[in-house]
Amino acid sequence: MSYCVHCGAPNIDGARFCRECGGAFPASAAGTAHDASSTPIVAPAIPGLRSSPRGLRPLGLPRRHPGSPESAPPPTTPAEFAQVPAPPRATSGLAIASLVAAFLPLCGLAQLAGIGLGIAALVAIRRSGGRLSGTGLAVAGILVACGALFLALGGGGVAWYVAQERARELADRRDAEVNKAASAEWEPRPEKAPEKEPAPAEDAFEENDSPDLARPIEIGREYALVATDDDWFRIDLSGRGELFVAADWDRAAGDLVLSFSTLSRGEFGFPLATGTGAVIRTTPDEGTVLVRVHPYPPRRGIAYRLQATFTPEPVEPEGPAPAADDEFEENDSFDAARYLELDREYGPLLAGDEDWYLFDLPAEGSVAIDLRFAQTSGDIELALHDASYAQIGSSTSADDDERIESAVLPAGSYRVRVYPYAAGSATPYTLRVSFSPSGTSPAACSGTCAPGGENRCSCSAWGACGKETCRAALSGVSDDANEDNDTQATAWVITPGVEYTSLVCADDDWFRFDVSGPGTVTIDARFSHASGDLEMQLADPAGQVLAASASSDDDERIEFALAAAGSYYVRVYPYTTGIANSYSLAVSFAPATPCTGDCVPGETNRCTCTSWGNCGMPSCRGQD
Repeated sequence: MSYCVHCGAPNIDGARFCRECGGAFPASAAGTAHDASSTPIVAPAIPGLRSSPRGLRPLGLPRRHPGSPESAPPPTTPAEFAQVPAPPRATSGLAIASLVAAFLPLCGLAQLAGIGLGIAALVAIRRSGGRLSGTGLAVAGILVACGALFLALGGGGVAWYVAQERARELADRRDAEVNKAASAEWEPRPEKAPEKEPAPAEDAFEENDSPDLARPIEIGREYALVATDDDWFRIDLSGRGELFVAADWDRAAGDLVLSFSTLSRGEFGFPLATGTGAVIRTTPDEGTVLVRVHPYPPRRGIAYRLQATFTPEPVEPEGPAPAADDEFEENDSFDAARYLELDREYGPLLAGDEDWYLFDLPAEGSVAIDLRFAQTSGDIELALHDASYAQIGSSTSADDDERIESAVLPAGSYRVRVYPYAAGSATPYTLRVSFSPSGTSPAACSGTCAPGGENRCSCSAWGACGKETCRAALSGVSDDANEDNDTQATAWVITPGVEYTSLVCADDDWFRFDVSGPGTVTIDARFSHASGDLEMQLADPAGQVLAASASSDDDERIEFALAAAGSYYVRVYPYTTGIANSYSLAVSFAPATPCTGDCVPGETNRCTCTSWGNCGMPSCRGQD
């Protein structure tokens, strides 16, 4: 009998492993035999054994209590130890639970639990010191759980893939059936043809299924058409404007898409509701517009009506064509200047662009260049240049005519430039270059230096009495004998029915006249506009302007119906300062009398009296 050095359990002689704990015996212990008859066995000091008064008790043997049937003394000899039965070994419950859980169908959760329980069982058996068994059950539970979990995961993936393929197959089959049914709906079935209404026949514009086959349509005309497929139409436009194309159809029969196509913008379109249209704004390079009508979704036989209208943009009238150039053209540059003789008048010429002229001075002297034109036909300017192109004189007034009087110039060549103030005008004119050698001066005016009809002196020689000389003489005219009547308070009293002549307006001239009752007053100021523009006003005693006359030609006239008797004032004044123009003034008054005819408004809101002067507007309105 030998004892385990690990747990103290008795084992038969020659055993290599302990029957309790499975520990290995040392080689010397395994081969040692004890003789029970010769020598008493003394238990060696083996770890795990404890001594007691009754002798050695192996560790792990149950304690015997006095008085119990099993209270015999513990074994002390090898024979007694051999008779002691080994303690029973219990099977691990965790191992059993691991195996049971591995077989439970709980979608992998039980298998995960079985793996965990099996691992816990192996650990508990290892630590039990031989008291627990069930290692095989725990290992079996772990293996079965792993296999079941693998099968569950793999089988689930396979099942998911198979289900997806099955669903896709069912969806494809369902789509095929739907498409087949849709195709059968659009394709006429011979057996059901009598039950369906026949599709409308194609219109007279077919075949117009492509842009190359587009059919022309007229602006403003309505067409009854059928959209069996794409319908292309062509609209030819003559200019810029707004194109409106409308298509009407029964929406229950389907839908249409209307699109436009041009060379520069390509094709574009959008669905149209019943009764609506689309607008395209053309540009000059879009003389042809293509219209495409497309059924959507594809259907056959959608009847519709199509109409196109076009509103051209208003064309601004072009200015008057410039008159043809004069005989001196082309003389539009310094180098192309045409030759002029001195003291000779040329014309009529035309200033449609720059006109250059060349003249030569035979000796030292001064020149006077006179350019005559009417400013109402277009303003033109005048300039004098020397041979090096440098400008040495100019005249750029804002009224009729231009004049340059130069200083003493040396002999040589000079150029005159005549040019319009604004481009696009073509103003007729005459041109004269007068030469005065050094030591002489222009001849004095031989006639009366008074304003003429063209704002010029009435001298016999225009070159001897130019516009500036005339204005200088005119500015020296003294005011009339009615001065000072420059304010309303100093107004000179005049009598209606008398014409006052030899008046001069160099500043404000005020006049006063009195009337005895309501009536119509007529005031005439006569003068020559060429000598200076004058204006005229009629005012009441408070200075409030009742009427005015401010034309841009000869004379001014005011006709006004006075509502009551009293004093009234006339103001005559120059349009611009610095002029002194002579004029005459006359005031006439027609008192208002009861209307001799039916006093009702006429076409001009006047009474139908025999004499308008005897039935003024206030009287007429008063009786109306």
